[in-house]
Amino acid sequence: MARRIGAIAVLAARSAVRSHLVGILLILVPVVVFGLPLTIKGDGTLAGTARITLRYSLAAVAALLGAATLWASCLSIAGEIEGRQIQLVAVKPVRRFEIWLGKWVGLLAMNAALLAVAGVLTWLMALWTVNRSAVSEAERRDVREEILTARRPCLPRSDVTAEDVEREAQRLIAAGRLSTNMPRATLLAYAGRQAQVTRATVAPGQSKTWLFDLPQALAGVEADGNVFSVRFDLAMYAGDRRPVTGTFTVGEPHWPAFFSYSIRRHIKGSHRFSAPVPAEASGARQIEVTFANADRAVSHTAIFRIGRNLELRVREASFESNLLRALILLFGYLGLLAALGLTAGAFLSFPVAAFSVCCALLMAGLTRELGADSEPAHSCGHHGHATTGMMTEFGESLAGALKLVVDPALRFEALEPLSDGVAIPWTAVGQAVGLLLGIYPGVMGALGAWVFSRRELALPM
Repeated sequence: MARRIGAIAVLAARSAVRSHLVGILLILVPVVVFGLPLTIKGDGTLAGTARITLRYSLAAVAALLGAATLWASCLSIAGEIEGRQIQLVAVKPVRRFEIWLGKWVGLLAMNAALLAVAGVLTWLMALWTVNRSAVSEAERRDVREEILTARRPCLPRSDVTAEDVEREAQRLIAAGRLSTNMPRATLLAYAGRQAQVTRATVAPGQSKTWLFDLPQALAGVEADGNVFSVRFDLAMYAGDRRPVTGTFTVGEPHWPAFFSYSIRRHIKGSHRFSAPVPAEASGARQIEVTFANADRAVSHTAIFRIGRNLELRVREASFESNLLRALILLFGYLGLLAALGLTAGAFLSFPVAAFSVCCALLMAGLTRELGADSEPAHSCGHHGHATTGMMTEFGESLAGALKLVVDPALRFEALEPLSDGVAIPWTAVGQAVGLLLGIYPGVMGALGAWVFSRRELALPM
């Protein structure tokens, strides 16, 4: 069976080459990778240019390969049936599922080669952008440490306990801001948010400490070439633009700080600072970050954004490894598109199959964006209102079912973490390969082969 599938895969790849599809893509991919960063203007910084090179270039390449994959996969079976060429293969002792699988493997091989080319060119373009730009060496170093890397983000321990939420709820009830008649879940949710606001506020002259538990993979960080990177978000009340001055210190609990970083007149927004990992940090399992706000004479109240107070990032892998993980995720999505196109082409004509697949992708995108969170409408005594309620419930049920199918496939992020220097976990890559190249194509292949085996191939469409 493997020989038959391999032979069909080779025929599918040769067909793509003879149709000049591969040649055209080999010309367009370098044009996109090298041309897009030169035509799109960023924020004028080297970091902005590097993010454009990574995110938008690979996104354009993925869109280009996705469109070509859909076209080739829909045409692969449907075109051969319409041209009466499929009989040359179908009359041989080859199962219909082997035909489907062989063509899918051929499309995977084409995409793997093109993605490899795009990945190498993107890597070269990113290095050239950083090394050839007319900027200071410090800015180049920041880009290498923040973008051309793979960092594991660590969030601090929650400093709001159930007892804190209960005390805050009682305080708000006593102050008349909450009523005991409210549902308890709503009351505790509001009290919990208020407790978080209190914990995220640092008045002048006061300090706040965050405790980070490092994952096992990061417990043995080495000082050579590694840095701690801390990101924090300052929030302010509406119309409040008063700056904040203070000092961050980073270290292990109950030990002297590794280093400190002072901020001066910082206002609302996202900020970051980084410093080399000292040798004494090797083997650290916990990291403590403390912010000491300056006195009222030079500073104001610091309000850290809820849910995004602080984020500690420690280098986990190289940029090349992270790029490889992103390319594997993109390869998985291209494999899913190929399976979808082949299944549609197995029982529809080429134009109808292409149109149906595009509509299915549009519905999947809309379902993910809009979701199915609206409250179901309840019918009233009037028949028109009852009909409207039933139709609304049916639409919400359908959207919920689609979302249940679509969400597992669309939950993997590749380009945003890559362009932000965040490590893509190998566990996520493994899950993506299992879903996008295993479960989903397996179901589609079984369906496509079943319909294909019952389709009359001797008659024109």
